[in-house]
Parts: sequence; structure tokens; C-alpha cells
Amino acid sequence: MSLRSNFTKVYLVFILLFITVNGYSQQKIPRACVGKSITYGATIENREANSYPAQLASMLGEGYQVENIGKNGATLLRKGDNPYWETGQYQEALLFNPICLAGKIADAGFSVLHEVGDADDVVPVSDNTAVYEKSVIDAGGAIGVIHKPGIGHHPHSLSNPQPIVDFVLQSQNRQGQKYRPKPNKGLITKIKKTNGFVALWAFQEPPGKSRKAIGKGTFPLQENNGEIERINEGPVSGYSIRLDGTKYLNLPNPKTKALNIFGENREVTVMAWVKWSGEQIGFVGGMWNEYQEGGKRQYGLFVSLPYYNGANQVCGHISRMGGPTEPFPFSIDYSASKQIVPKNQWCCIAFTYNGKYIKSYLNGEFEARDPELIKNTAGFPGYPEGLIQSKNPYYFPYGMGNNGSDFTIGAVQLKKGMGNLFKGLIGGVVVFDRALTDEEIHTINELTEK
Repeated sequence: MSLRSNFTKVYLVFILLFITVNGYSQQKIPRACVGKSITYGATIENREANSYPAQLASMLGEGYQVENIGKNGATLLRKGDNPYWETGQYQEALLFNPICLAGKIADAGFSVLHEVGDADDVVPVSDNTAVYEKSVIDAGGAIGVIHKPGIGHHPHSLSNPQPIVDFVLQSQNRQGQKYRPKPNKGLITKIKKTNGFVALWAFQEPPGKSRKAIGKGTFPLQENNGEIERINEGPVSGYSIRLDGTKYLNLPNPKTKALNIFGENREVTVMAWVKWSGEQIGFVGGMWNEYQEGGKRQYGLFVSLPYYNGANQVCGHISRMGGPTEPFPFSIDYSASKQIVPKNQWCCIAFTYNGKYIKSYLNGEFEARDPELIKNTAGFPGYPEGLIQSKNPYYFPYGMGNNGSDFTIGAVQLKKGMGNLFKGLIGGVVVFDRALTDEEIHTINELTEK
């Protein structure tokens, strides 16, 4: 193939890429306004229309999308009382950083080629292209870097453009081969706008990285017992984590902050999208520790708690004191859905607690259970014939204790070590600090199905 014909193909490919990028340019250009109370618009009447970001949006016009990512009460000092760097707003702001957009560029199927001078002391390669290159590779994208030894800030083209031609042709051959996730933007937006929203983990990060949330904080969950595989499917971000029955994620109790929901009249909702293997009890997420210091149970979402009539069902567990339910050897205080959780199928599971009743949901639906004899309760003091009660809703008017558990996903602390290990895929976990209504749960599930 002649160099001339190569240039012809490069030119044609350039035109195609230009058309594609030009199509993207018809979308609004995003701009992020980052800051503290002044940016947020604290004390300003009609903040949505009169804050500085809103005024900037008006000046820029219809071609721009301006996001107000200010945090009221935060400081831009890293060592201040409430550093902006540790807020959920900071995590959102990162999505506007070109390096943080590497994942989106990779997911869109674009190949990137950089030409750099290795002696550049104005924009050093180690602090710029090298960082971006790693981000693209970590995101599964394609990037090439042409280094020019001894050249400074202006590397200018190549005497022989063949490496550029080769890269473009190779990029064409790669088209259609990369997985492109499709985040459920409608679902994510609905969750973020729902009153009481605390945190959503969508598990888009690659193995070896902490799993970060959006919401009132990033709440970075750390891997335990090895790297946790990321799977190219999921109803929230298009990704999920695979838990094999040995690994789990955790956040130490001192870092739980807004996740540490407790009190006599406090409410909570935990919702998750799971593909459960059906093999064993599976803890999905919450603050639940069954062993240390007599138990540090607080709230938790499980799949299948068979001991007290919850086999293969969605179970929502609440505890005030942290230990077993007297006079029984284990904690009995959980709701259990009437419906059975299907094996190896994506489904939306949830429980709510309104300070009086615990309710379990499967795929957006609550189904009540009639009062029934609870297994393994006969013969205990006060219950010679056993306990009769409804498991959905489950009556528990005692509130949640501040019992000191870590926040975990995929396992809880038992006497023998970490147990109740979930097996299967988890595509998202969300926590609210109030009990969502039946209608709200139903609506979120409908968006999941769409």
C-alpha cells in the first residue's frame, strides 16, 4: 500500500470522525461551577434562578449546560471542618474533568493519539499525557502515544507520518469490539431527586479501585479478600460487581457519617439491583455486625433468611440493641417478602422502615403476608407453642440503635468471621434516610425496567 493511498484513507477517516464529533457538538457544552456557599447560592432568594451559576448559564446561552455543584457549608481548604474534597458534590465535579472523562471517551469507542515531546517542561508528560493514558487504559479504551526524545513543548508532526496512519487504520479495525455501557440516566436522576437520598453506588469502577457513591458523600467502599470483578452488565450504570462468596466491600464505622441512621423515630430505605445465584443466605448492604461486643446490628438488606420464615425472600432487618431478640438465640426482627426472589435474574429488591413497620419489596411490589407460626420459636419462655406474627409488614416500633457497625456490601461479621456472603451480581445499592412510599418504590422499579 502506498503512502499516498494511506493518506487518502486517513483523510476519509478524518472526515468520518469529524462528522461524528460534529454530531456530538450539537449537544450542549457542559460547564461545572465548583465552590462553597457563595457558589451554591446560600441565602439568595430564588437560588435556582439567581445564583452565580444560574446567571452564568443565562449569559452563555442555550448552547451550554451549566451545573451548580456548589456545597453549602463546605470549605475549599483540604484540612477545614467540612472539606469540599470529601463531599458528593466533589465526586460529581470530577465528571467534568477531562481526565475523569477518559472512561466516557473509551466507552464511546473513540481512539486517542497523543504526540509528545519527552523534554517538555511546560506541560510535562509525566503529569499530563501519562496520567490520561493510564486513565484511558484503565477504562478499557484505546490510546497511542508517540514520544519524541529530547523535544520540548512543541513536538510538531513527524517526518514520516506512517505511525499516525497505522494507528488510524488499527482504530478502524477496533470499532464495534468494545463494550459500551448504557447508564440508566432516568433512573439515576429520579434517585438523586428523591427526598431523603443519601448515597448511590453504581459500581462502574474497575477492579482494584474503591467503589464510590454519589449523594451526601462518596463513602468509598474498599475491597476485601482480593479484587472484585466488574461485569459488563447492570441495570443502573451498565456495570455490576460479581461477588463469589468470599469477597465483600466495607466502609469503617467512623466514615459512615450520613449512612449511620439511628434513633427512635428514624426511617430508612435500602434498595438494590441484584442477580442472586440462589445458593445461600446473601447480605446485600447496610450496617450489620452479629458478633463483636454482643452484636452491632442496625439495619440491613438480605436475600434469604430461612431460620425465621424468610427463605429465598427479600428480608429487611432492623435492630435497636444490636444483639439477638430475647428470648431467642438470633435476631428475629426482619420483614420477608411474600414473593420468592428468582435465581440468576436481575431484580430490584428493597426494604423500608418507618419507625413502626418494616416492609419488603420485590420488583417494586409490596405483598402483605398473613400472620403465621414462625419456625424455631416454640419452647422459649413465653412462647410454648411458638410465635405467631406477620412477616410483611413486620411490626417493630422500637427504632434503630447507634450500635457501631461498619457499612458493608456482600457480607456481615459473624462469630466465625465474615459470613452470609452474597453470591451473584450486584448492579447498584442506594440508601435513603426515610421510608419511601409504595408508589415511590414502584416508580423507581418502573424506571429500572425501562
